[in-house]
This record gives sequence, C-alpha cells and structure tokens, in this order.
Amino acid sequence: MKRLILIALALALASPALAETNYPFGTRPLAAVPLPKPAPTAKTAAKPAQLTQAQVAANPLVLLQTFTASDLQAALNDALRIDATCTGGTSNNTTALMLTGCSSTPHIGSLLTASGGIGSFIAPVTITAVGTFAAGTGTVTMSAVQTVTNVSVSVTYSSPAPDLTSAPCYQALLTLISNPIADPFPTQLGVFLALQKARDAQQMLANLQSQNGPLSALNIACAPLVLSVQNTLLALGIATGAVVGTSGLAIPALPGLGALLPALGGL
Repeated sequence: MKRLILIALALALASPALAETNYPFGTRPLAAVPLPKPAPTAKTAAKPAQLTQAQVAANPLVLLQTFTASDLQAALNDALRIDATCTGGTSNNTTALMLTGCSSTPHIGSLLTASGGIGSFIAPVTITAVGTFAAGTGTVTMSAVQTVTNVSVSVTYSSPAPDLTSAPCYQALLTLISNPIADPFPTQLGVFLALQKARDAQQMLANLQSQNGPLSALNIACAPLVLSVQNTLLALGIATGAVVGTSGLAIPALPGLGALLPALGGL
C-alpha cells in the first residue's frame, strides 16, 4: 500500500501542471508581457509639387493646370463675402423663408437678396435665426415679413466690404480653367514632332502674350491684384506658393526647348 502511494506521489510531481510551478524560490521566470502596439502615425498630406519660374515662362499653361475650380470658387465667394447661394426661396407673407439648394448653411446677420422667381425682398432683409439644414434645405427667420415664390437667393456677409480687387481675377481664372486652352506640349516626342511642337509652342506663347490673346482678359482682371500685367500668372504662382525660383521641378519641361526655340526663329 505504501508502495502504491509513493508511485502515485511521484507521478503527480512529474505532471506538467505541477512541473510548471516547481521552481526554486525567486527563480520563476516572469510571464511575457505583450508590448502595447505603437499608435498609428498621422499621414501628412502631400504638398503639391512646386514649379519653377523657368517652367512657367516656357509654358504658362502648366501653372493654370495646377489651379482647381473648387479653390477658385471658394476664394471668389470669400472675396464677394458670399455666405451661401440657394436655388429656391419661398415666403408667404411671413418672416419664415424656406430655402432649397443652398451651397452651405447661412448664418445669422447675413444679408438676403433675391433674383428670378416671383416677387423680391424689401431691402434690406437680414437673417435673425437659422433653423435646421439638411442637404441644402432649411428655414431661416428674416428681419421683416416678405412674400416671394421660388426666387434664387444670395446670402452675403454684411462686413467686411467685398474685395472687388481680387474677385474679378478669381472669376477670370475660373473661366479659363473651365474652358482650358489646348496645351501644345506632348508627353512623348519624335525628332521631327519635337521640331514641329516647338514651333507650335513658340506661336502659342506669342499668342498668349499678345494684347488680344486668350489671357488678355486675365491680365486685365488680375493686374490690379498682382500689379504686373506681363507676369500675371507667374506672380500669382509665387503668391500662392505654386512657383519657386530655382527648385521644385514637378512638371518636366520639353527637352531642349530652351535652346531649340531661339534656333527656330528663322525657320
């Protein structure tokens, strides 16, 4: 009997469960502690590559291609102090104005003007309260009772005064990028195609710089803003950080164009 008890005790001591705890005092290995996962690092938005002044001088259209309609429209709205534009507005002899198709939610204190539809606001009419807007539709409270039906509504800030110097420039740029000028610079060139495209580019640049060229309206509109008609696009590029003096080659220039154009003068 004693022998059986000794055998059972020996088997119990040899079992894995007990073996794991059978360490001399103070020598038990520490349990592995999982390290915390590193916090995800926020990705910095890539900045648009800058052009050089030489690139813009060789082909001004590369700078126009960096401008976006959304940025220009936002700048134009800000210059004109436009709070929101709405395609529809209706009020039936009340101070409540139901608005639809609004570009953004208007704010208290903004001025309301109407066009089209039936009736017009008895000026001046300002917003005294703004209701809930969803998908460009909502209700505002006006400072006076009005009766209008389905009018287009422009909501503008009362101050500061509109910036009438920069607004025409933004509008002219919007017109240009909405109706882009064909760029004569191809992506791949053969020897004779390079020759012909260089001649086309020379003619295009001369046309761009002429008084009646496609950029003449831009020069007139933006000259008060940049104070330089001849360098309108270049000045705008430098002012907005899209152009640098000697670095930031982002759009490759036509190979050899700088040396090729003067040589083509007599062809």
